[in-house]
Amino acid sequence: MINLNLFQDKFFRDAVTRCVAEHQAYYGERLAAMYICGSVHRGEAIPGVSDLDTWVFINDDYLEVDREWEVQIEEKLQGEISGFKEMSRAISVKDAFGEETHPETSESTRLRSCAWFYRLRYDATLVWGKELTQGLQIQPPDATWAGASFRPVCNLVRHAAGLEERTNYDFKLPNTSFLRLRKLARLGVLSGAYLLAARGEFQSYKVKEVLPLLKQLFPQWADFLDETNALAIKLNVATAEQVDDYCTQLIKWMSEVEQLLSAA
Repeated sequence: MINLNLFQDKFFRDAVTRCVAEHQAYYGERLAAMYICGSVHRGEAIPGVSDLDTWVFINDDYLEVDREWEVQIEEKLQGEISGFKEMSRAISVKDAFGEETHPETSESTRLRSCAWFYRLRYDATLVWGKELTQGLQIQPPDATWAGASFRPVCNLVRHAAGLEERTNYDFKLPNTSFLRLRKLARLGVLSGAYLLAARGEFQSYKVKEVLPLLKQLFPQWADFLDETNALAIKLNVATAEQVDDYCTQLIKWMSEVEQLLSAA
């Protein structure tokens, strides 16, 4: 294993170690790389609340027997690791990056490689295997990518506020007030990261690398960004009214971001 020292919380270090060991034991030489992504990678996770999100890459094709194993080991880990909800399906390296992990051979392959490059480079920690983005020549996130990525997030927030009948985002907000409030704040951070990307100032999705820079650039939003900072990581006691109040502010922020992205 590598980079385990980057996870400050012992709970998650132990969970990562266990998850990697299970994949190593099953896949053997087929295992190409494992990454930890999301809030655990960012150092913003809460034991028992946050998922242990993984991206698992294999050297050959993904088989039905692999899925059967994943279902079994997922149930096992759910019983042994509090907060472990589901395990990511393994991905073939050639499916993510093409037959070769370097020059793309088609537009669809190029777009897929670009998406995976951004995920692994900006929102993941390599914990086993080889760095799959090494040698890839891909432009950094730009305004086009930021706008396309922002739209489903904005749609989800508007849906949560009752302004959109449907959402096309592949994530559902929790109903419990304190969890819902934290997730909404994290969507505020995410939208800010996309705004920074459109300006060519994107570093990561980490709260500490998004909100302070946004406050410098948009001081008129300082109060909202301070509140978002207080809500995005820690769990806070919250009423339904407080969730609604924050959501109202978030909608205004999303509208501002949308206008700025359109002008970028």
